[in-house]
Amino acid sequence: MVNVHSVKDAICSAVDVVQAMASSMCLLLPKVGKISSLAAELGSANVKEEGMLDVCRDLLNTISPLQGFSLRLSLYLAGKVSSSDEVEIAISNHNRWTCVRTD
Repeated sequence: MVNVHSVKDAICSAVDVVQAMASSMCLLLPKVGKISSLAAELGSANVKEEGMLDVCRDLLNTISPLQGFSLRLSLYLAGKVSSSDEVEIAISNHNRWTCVRTD
């Protein structure tokens, strides 16, 4: 036979646990909302950053040939190469342009 008193005690204990959990969740809910908002803001910033990186990559691809031309022109104007010299432009490990004669 079921003891009504022990069933009542078990139910009261379960209700106490649920109420404690509900109180904790209510305290955490604003923090979760703030974190969610910050995560959305971070995602938006990431999308903008990716767009800016694409623009930078395109600009670097555009100016790269110009830098090689500028170095060749500077060498020509300094008299280190003639207009008919073949000059190969290479990049060192410090992103500095160097010049190598190919003749």
